[in-house]
This record gives sequence, structure tokens and C-alpha cells, in this order.
Amino acid sequence: MVFTVSAAIISWGIFRYKLFKLVPVARSRVIERMGTGVVVADPQWRVVDINPAARRMFDIGDKDISGELLSRRVPELEKVLEDIETGSGEGHLEDPSQRELEILNNGRGFFYRVYESPIMDHWGRTLAWVFILTDVTKLKKAQVEIESKNRELTARQERDRLAQDLHDNLGQILSFASIQTQTIQRELKRGNSERVEEYLQRLREIVQEAHSSLRQHVYNIKNDKYETYPFSELIKEMVTTLREDAGLELEFFFCPDVDKMFLPGEEKKQLCYLTQEAVGNIAAHAQASRVSVGTRQGDGKCEFFIEDDGRGIDPRVIADEKLQGAGLSGMRERARRLGGEMKIAASPGEGTRVRVFF
Repeated sequence: MVFTVSAAIISWGIFRYKLFKLVPVARSRVIERMGTGVVVADPQWRVVDINPAARRMFDIGDKDISGELLSRRVPELEKVLEDIETGSGEGHLEDPSQRELEILNNGRGFFYRVYESPIMDHWGRTLAWVFILTDVTKLKKAQVEIESKNRELTARQERDRLAQDLHDNLGQILSFASIQTQTIQRELKRGNSERVEEYLQRLREIVQEAHSSLRQHVYNIKNDKYETYPFSELIKEMVTTLREDAGLELEFFFCPDVDKMFLPGEEKKQLCYLTQEAVGNIAAHAQASRVSVGTRQGDGKCEFFIEDDGRGIDPRVIADEKLQGAGLSGMRERARRLGGEMKIAASPGEGTRVRVFF
């Protein structure tokens, strides 16, 4: 009696409220109206169903394609079908990986991300395959634009780096050449021909040195010596020429294990150019006779220092970066590139100490 009453209630509900039509209604409202493409194919890859979004993606229109081979109607999916048949498919819904298809539609290229998943019966047999396609054209274009911007940024940074390197390599040498020229003019006015000849010879050497420096710079671009040479040797090589040009007495104080420290080539290069800039400024402005360059270690950090016995720097200039010239600003920037910090200690008439902590 209970089963009879229950059956009657269920039957009344089915026919009164048309419960059998709930699934088609849900399909119509969800599958038919969703922006994601859905294609269903049988195990022989014949089209069973396709929603309007997928029709638009493949430019099929309203034509009934039920029973047609999926690879014939949508050739872009042929590779996906081959992968499934050979067991190399990677786009299952259970798998986070996916495929991307590029499809031409009305002369425009569209990109779709494709997931596929089998529909299985209780015995594990495949009844059908469901393919879900999501339009990622805007995302793809955004990625391409980002990659293009990154390439432009990298190229611009490389140009800036090359410009800075050229300045570091040739700027100081040409600065000394300018000083020599001024000295020659002064001696000419004095009628000191022997001194003029001496300075002209030195000027010729400086020009030759600039040429060699340029060639060395090109070589360094192709063969980065900063990756292989010991740090102490690089520093000594960098400042030796400046010492000869300026007549400075140069002292080195490197920690015994400094060359055993792991310093990437870019960090060694930045420290070398910072040293070159500092020693060049000392030679041009400090009126110093001695320069000390070296390293110290302590408190888990390495300190790189450059000291001179020249006339020092105005404390107001040290305190306010806006008052500092391009030389000091460039040195601070190089220290920042190292992820470090540069400190300057100086007093008028008592020399200057530049320290870089990294």
C-alpha cells in the first residue's frame, strides 16, 4: 500500500510538474547560453552535440552536423584526437595541463584552450568524449604584448648598460686627454717647447690607450672576463692606468680570501667601474697623492673601500644627494645595483673615504 501511494505521488509529480523536462531545460539555459564551447563526440569521433558557442568558434553556423566526423568538420582538433588514440593526451579535465588551438575565423586568428574528458559507463567503457573550449584570445594577445614590452625593456636596459660601460671605459681616459690639452696650451703660451713635446707624446699615448680601451670593451662584451678573472686582479688592472696618468701612489689591501668569495660577474664589473669612477674623480678634483683600495669583512658583510689623502668633500654635498655630481650619483647607483649601500665620509682637507657594503 505504501509503495502504491509513493508511486502515485511520484507519477503525479512527473506529469504535473514535467520533471522529465528539467534536464533539457537546464541544458538549454546553461549549455546553450554559455560562452564556453562544448562539443560531444562518440568513441568513433562522430559529432553527437555542439553548443552555439562552439559553432561560432568553428564558423559552423546553424547546419546540423550530428553524425559527421569531428576531424572533418573541425580539422584543428585532429591532433587532439590523435593524441587521445595514442594515449599521449594531456588535456583531461582531471589534469591541470591543457592545449591551445589557433583557429582562423573570417580572416582573424583566435586562440582557444581545450580540455577533453571521457564519459564512462559502469564497466569503464567510453561512451563519449566531451571537449570544452575557452576563448583565450585576449589573454594570448596580452601575453604577446607583455613579451614585446619585456623585450623592449631588456633592449633599452642593454643600451643603457652599454652606454654606461662606454662612459666608464672611455670617459676617464678622454678626461685626462682634455687635461693634457689644457696643459699643452699653457706651456705653448710660456714658449716651453720641450714640455709641449713631452705632453704631446703623452697625449698620443692617451689616444692610443682610448683606442685599446674601446677594443677591450668590445672584447669584454663578447667574452665576459668578469665571470672568470679574480676580483682583486680586475680591480688592480682597472685602476693601474689611472694611477699612471694622475701620478697617484696606489695601495691595495685585499682580504686573503677575497678571491675565494663567490661574486657574480655582474657584481665584480659594477665594483670595478665604481672604483674607476672614484679614482678618476680623485685624480681630477681631490689633489691627492695617495689612494688606498681594498676590502674588509665583518658583521656578516663585506666592505669595499676607496680612500684618499686629498682635500676632501664639503659635508653639505655628502648629506644632500641633489648637490652631488654625476660621478657620485653614478657610484651610488652602481652600489644599489649590487643590492648594497654606499657611504661617504669626508672632511675638508682630511681626505675622503668611500665604503660599499654588500
